[in-house]
Amino acid sequence: MSLNNIEDLYSLAPMQKGMLFQSLVDPAAGMYVEQLVYSIQGPLDTTRFQRAWQAVVGRHSILRSSFHWEGQEEPLQAVQTGVVVEIPVSDWRELPDDVRREQLDSRMRADRAMGFGLSSAPLQRWSLMHFTDESWTFCWTFHHILMDRWSTTLVLNEVSALYQSYGSGEPVDLKPVRAYGDFVEWVDGHDVSRTQSYWGRALKGFTAPTDLPLTPTLRGEPENAPHMAVHDLLSEDATEQINGMARQCRVTVNTLIQGAWALLLHRYSGASDVLYGMVVAGRPPAIENVDSMVGLFINTLPMRLSIDDTESVGSWLRRIQSQASDAREYEHTSLVDIQGWSDVPRGVPLFNSLVAFQNTPTRRGDSSTPGDLVFSTLRTTWRSDTPLSLLVSPGTKMALSLHYDPSRCDTAVAQRMMGHVRTLLQGIIADPENRLSDVPLLTTAERHQLLVEWNSTQKELPADLCLHQWIEQQADRTPDLLAVYYDGESIS
Repeated sequence: MSLNNIEDLYSLAPMQKGMLFQSLVDPAAGMYVEQLVYSIQGPLDTTRFQRAWQAVVGRHSILRSSFHWEGQEEPLQAVQTGVVVEIPVSDWRELPDDVRREQLDSRMRADRAMGFGLSSAPLQRWSLMHFTDESWTFCWTFHHILMDRWSTTLVLNEVSALYQSYGSGEPVDLKPVRAYGDFVEWVDGHDVSRTQSYWGRALKGFTAPTDLPLTPTLRGEPENAPHMAVHDLLSEDATEQINGMARQCRVTVNTLIQGAWALLLHRYSGASDVLYGMVVAGRPPAIENVDSMVGLFINTLPMRLSIDDTESVGSWLRRIQSQASDAREYEHTSLVDIQGWSDVPRGVPLFNSLVAFQNTPTRRGDSSTPGDLVFSTLRTTWRSDTPLSLLVSPGTKMALSLHYDPSRCDTAVAQRMMGHVRTLLQGIIADPENRLSDVPLLTTAERHQLLVEWNSTQKELPADLCLHQWIEQQADRTPDLLAVYYDGESIS
C-alpha cells in the first residue's frame, strides 16, 4: 500500500471487518453493493450539483476511504486526498417511456455488476439521467462498507443545503464534521474479554438456527439474486394504536416489532427458545455529535428470546426491552466474533432471519422552497446473506417490508408470513394483560378457511341405502386399499 495521498490511516469497525471478509470470500456476489435511485423534479444545474457532491465528499473522511489487507496483520482503511467526484449526465428526453425504463433497468444492473475494488477510492459512483423536461433521475451506487442508511440521509441533506447555497449565494451553516476514525478509536478501547464473556453467556446452549419454512423454490432462482419483497402499509389508526401500546407498556415501538417476530418464530418452529438477527443503530451517545457523523455504525446482533405462553404480553415486552438494553454495551462486536464464541458450529449461521427498525433522520427538502433540491426515492436495493429480513419504517403510517431470498422462499409463503406478522401485532396491542398464548397468528381469511371452508363436508346421499351398504360398495370399488393397520399387521 502506497502512502501517497493518504490523509489518515486506522483500523476497521467490527461491521466493516465482517463486510470485508464476506466480500473477499465471495467477490462476485455483490452482497454489499448498495444502489439508491431518486427522482429530482424541476430544473437542475448539473455543474452546481456536482460541486455540492464534491464538497460533501471532501467534508467526510469515510467517503474518501479505501481498504487494504494484503501484507497487513490487520486490515486498515486509508483516507485519501484528491478524490474527484464525476457525475456523468445522459439526456433521455427524446426516448419513449418504455425505452427510458428499460435503459434505467439496464444501467442499474450493469452498475451493480461492476462492483468495487475496495483498495481504491471513491467506493461510490453517481449518474444523472435527464428523463423529461421537468424531471431527472439520479443513481447513487456505493459499497455498504462506507456507510449506513442513516448516513445516506445526512449526505443527501448536506448536498441539498450546499446546492441551494451555491445558487443563492447565501452561506450555509453545516454542523462541524467528526472523522469516522473517532468512532473506530472508541470501539477499539473496549475490553474484549468482557465482551466475549457476555456473548458466551447470552448464547450458551444454543446450537442451531431457529427453523423456518425455507426450502429451495421450484423456480430455480440463482443464489445471491437480489432479494424480493412483500409490503404492508398500516393505517394511521393502526400505527397510533401500536404507538399507544408502547407508551402504555413503557417500551419502544421497536420492542413491539421484535416481540411480533419472536412470536412468529415460536409459532412456526414450535421452539420456546428462538434466535434471530437484530439490526442496531450503533451510534453511542458517549461520542459527541455522533448523530451527525457519516459512516458505518449499524451492526447486526443475535437476539435470543425465551417464550412462556403463560406470561402476559406486557411483562414479556418489558423483558425484551431490558434484554436489548443490557446488550447495548456490547453491540459494537463483529458478528463473526460472536459466532465464534457461540455453541453453533462454524459454517452454520446463527440465524435465518433478521429485523431492522429503520429509524433515520428526516429528509431535508421542501418543494415549496425556491431553489431547494428534493430527492424522491424511486428504488432501493436490498441484499443480505440472511434469507428473511423484516424491515420496518416508522411514521404516521408504519411501513412493513418482508425481504426474502427468492431461491429459498416463495412469494406466496412470504405473503402469508407478512399477514401473520400483522395479525400478531394486532394481537399484541389488544391487551397487555393477555397471555402470549392468547395472541392469534392466523388471519381472518385463514380462520374462515380452516373452520368453515375445510369443515364444509355436508353431502346429500340417497336414502335407500344403509351405512353398511355404502361401506360394501366402497370395498367393491377399492378392494386392495388399506382399511385397518394395527401392531404391524394390516387388512385391506
